[in-house]
Amino acid sequence: MLAQLGELFRQSARYARACPLLFLVPVCAEAVQHAVEAAGGMYGDLAHARAAEGSPVRLAFGVVKLVTLLLAAYWMPRWLEWRVAGRVGARDHEAERRFAPLLALGLAIQLASLWVIYGSDLRPSKAVALAAMLLPFLVGMLLADWQARAPIGVPGGPLTSARRILPILPWAFAFNLLASLPLMVAHYALGIGAIFIPGAAKWLLLALDTGMTGFLAAVLAGVPWYVSRHARQRASLGRSA
Repeated sequence: MLAQLGELFRQSARYARACPLLFLVPVCAEAVQHAVEAAGGMYGDLAHARAAEGSPVRLAFGVVKLVTLLLAAYWMPRWLEWRVAGRVGARDHEAERRFAPLLALGLAIQLASLWVIYGSDLRPSKAVALAAMLLPFLVGMLLADWQARAPIGVPGGPLTSARRILPILPWAFAFNLLASLPLMVAHYALGIGAIFIPGAAKWLLLALDTGMTGFLAAVLAGVPWYVSRHARQRASLGRSA
């Protein structure tokens, strides 16, 4: 697993160098969101941050960022599969057709989670809010094979993916956590730190967070490809035993 994690991080860096414009799409979305948050006073102090957290304008730009993360989930598997920059962003009607349902599903799940946490009048408990945050994680793991295959134009679907991933689900969870958790902690730490640190240091933290978002997006988008590859390798060994 550690070797695969190292490969994922190296390939994410190579993707950034080989496809800089695609890499910068979520970075630009994060920069705009930070600008909107700053204009709304979110980084003034803790009270302003809490008041601005559920701002409709902030959430609207958050949805734009979600779309860019979903686009990264299309581009990064294409990079991992072929390692050819010209093919990553090239038009591919078959791959686009197969990825479109995943894009719609991912957006629907994320919007539903945001609605439960911020938009509903249900005032969800912490447990419900946590479940709303974890649901995309669970669904994403079960659909990892579909997420890895659709961007390269290979047939697949949710049921086929779930059947393939279930035997290695603990491995998939562990791999996802080890790949994403350190970056997510750093991402939130930089944002929270910007609330409490004044002056130029505040903007430095936000700039670091903005830049790191591109790498985080690439890593998150690459996880399903490695999970799918591991599942297929394990299945192949089982058939040959």
